[in-house]
Amino acid sequence: LLLRFSQVQDLNETPVFQLPITVSWYEGEVRKTRIVEVTKVQQEVVLENDSLVSLVYVNEGQEILMKGNQVMTNAQYLRQFKESQFGVARYEALDSLVSRDAAEELGVVLPLALEDSFAAIRERGLSLLQGGDQWKEALGELEGKIYRLAEEDPNNKVRAGALEVLTEWNPSGYRGAFTRLARDPSYLVAGAALMGLARVADPVVELSWMETFERETNFRMAVGVAEYYISTKVLGKGPWFEQTFSKLSGEGLYYFMGYYGSYFMDVEVSDKEKAIRRLLAILEDNPKNFLRLGAFQTLMGFVMEEGVLDKMAAIAEKEQSKDLQSYYSYYLELLKEEN
Repeated sequence: LLLRFSQVQDLNETPVFQLPITVSWYEGEVRKTRIVEVTKVQQEVVLENDSLVSLVYVNEGQEILMKGNQVMTNAQYLRQFKESQFGVARYEALDSLVSRDAAEELGVVLPLALEDSFAAIRERGLSLLQGGDQWKEALGELEGKIYRLAEEDPNNKVRAGALEVLTEWNPSGYRGAFTRLARDPSYLVAGAALMGLARVADPVVELSWMETFERETNFRMAVGVAEYYISTKVLGKGPWFEQTFSKLSGEGLYYFMGYYGSYFMDVEVSDKEKAIRRLLAILEDNPKNFLRLGAFQTLMGFVMEEGVLDKMAAIAEKEQSKDLQSYYSYYLELLKEEN
């Protein structure tokens, strides 16, 4: 088997690397390897094997941080996922199939991903099942396995991801599990369960039960409560939204901000002016770029209110971040055309 290696860096700025690269392949379940010393810009290596090899992996375990360009087919990525002993290589294969929208191969890989020993792969597989409506129809038989992950997986991110899939697929069917797991010591798990309860429609969860979570300070719990108040249009919760907004910061505030805006835009509309002022203040004065971005995104829901679009544009003119300037400019132009 002939292997060709090329180093494509700018040799005027970067020297030719001396790289010990692991080349690997599988003979049945046995992994075979060879270390190739790459020392030239263009280099060929003959891989002499006793048995026929149809697929080799370069830097399979990613021992070297490098950008490679090994061209593979969907079928080869499927094989990589099935046979590689390295979680990072299986994750790469799954991600590559996703980027290619390889539905046929993903239909085979996703059930395997839920059983993978690498937690990141289980989590990634669940996120794909949650995000694609086609998988509920094609792989609906996985629901029981997903529920077991929610109950039993040793990784809380995986448990939360499983609950999120069940929330999208069949929230009313897991009301009892959601109710119990909303008290889980992990905020990841409890928050996902609470969001599931907020989506239960038949019958709707009792208001008094959801109100018991109002004092929770973790944003994952707060967004579940907020989703319930918005979806069931509970009036009189403006003070809770304001207090929670004041308590949160950083990532938590960013995620809560959209719910805050939705509540005052669609439910407690009589208090929307105060909400708009608060969001405009963050857009203008908050030192964190991502929070100013969140405020801008939330305010886009209020642009039909008198003067809001003009105030957003005036604040945008003073923005110092080049990335945010570009983002604001693009959406403000669209909003001005629509209004």
